[in-house]
This record gives sequence, C-alpha cells and structure tokens, in this order.
Amino acid sequence: MGAFQLNEGELVAARSFLRERGISEDAFLIGVHPGARIAVRRWGDERFSEVVRHILEETEAHVLWFSDPGNPSVAPPLERCHRVGLEFRSFLAVLSRCRLLVCNDSGPMHLANLLSVPVVAVFGSTNPVWFGPRGAQDRMVIRPEFWCRPCFDYCIFGEPHCLRTITPGQVIASVREAIPELWAEPPLTIGSYVAAATGERRING
Repeated sequence: MGAFQLNEGELVAARSFLRERGISEDAFLIGVHPGARIAVRRWGDERFSEVVRHILEETEAHVLWFSDPGNPSVAPPLERCHRVGLEFRSFLAVLSRCRLLVCNDSGPMHLANLLSVPVVAVFGSTNPVWFGPRGAQDRMVIRPEFWCRPCFDYCIFGEPHCLRTITPGQVIASVREAIPELWAEPPLTIGSYVAAATGERRING
C-alpha cells in the first residue's frame, strides 16, 4: 500500500475529528467530493448539492462534503452536512470512515477504491472501461450515447454535454440503490482495508 497505508494514530485522529463535529461513532457517513482537477470532469456543486438534499431528507446519514484545500467548493447549508477541508493523509483517514463516496471521475474516486469505500461516480468525457472504478459495489452514472467519448478531456463543444445532461435524479437513483446494501455493513478499519488490498487475512479494530 505504500503511502496509502494509514496508521492507527491517523484513524484515531479521524474519529476525533468526527466526534468534534457531533458525529457519533456508528453514524452512517456518505462522502461527497464535487471537485476534479480537470474542469470538464466537474459535474457541478449545485448538482451535488441537490443529491445531498435528497440523501438528508430520505436517510439519517451524515454527509461529509470534501473540499480541496486551496480550491474550496460551496457546501449546502444543511443540517448533517459537514464541510471538510483536509490535507491529503487526514483526508484519507476520514474518507476511510465513509460507507459511500459520491464524486466525479477524479482522483478521490480512485483513492476511495484503494480504501475499499464504494463509490457512485459521475462520468463524462472518459471511457469507464479504461478508467472506471473497480469495486464490486461501485456504480457509475453515465450517458452512453455520446459518440465523442473519449475526448481525452479536450471537449470540442462549448461545454461537456456528456456530463451536463446527467441529471441529479439519475445520481440520486444510484445512491438509493447503493444505500440499502451498505447500511448494515460496518465501516472498514485500517486493518480490513489493508487486508482487502493485499489479500492478507487480518482482523483488527
């Protein structure tokens, strides 16, 4: 796992970080990361906000709205929605406590895979066969009819219609499908996600 192998101290710090925000140890956490380094892969803060509103209306989950330091995004001002801006390793530790990450086709999507956190990922310009998430519980939201995919992020139009035509309702539907099968599962510990990645038989809390 190299640099992605978190230690127990980082996991303890993540738990403390959540407690300070009034989030209990057994809370069902859903991460939302609306950012992406490449602009044509960003579905849009307002669309992710609509997904968050439905999550909070329909479940008792807490939402962690992840925001990159130096490139903040606007979290919706809703109860149980917590804006989180952390440096890399602290972000990984908190992300490891999530049961699901809703995100773009982006680096955080792949980091969630490394941590065995299921994703609902919004895809536009790239080919998910090549670059999509690999987890058994992962879901992708994509409009497959666009002939111009993959464009390798050089959109020939004024805006990436392959991404903009994806509605919040489509992403909400994928989140609704994912939540029931994840709700009863405990969050992964450091030991369990290392074991998942390496094939090692290991149990720790």
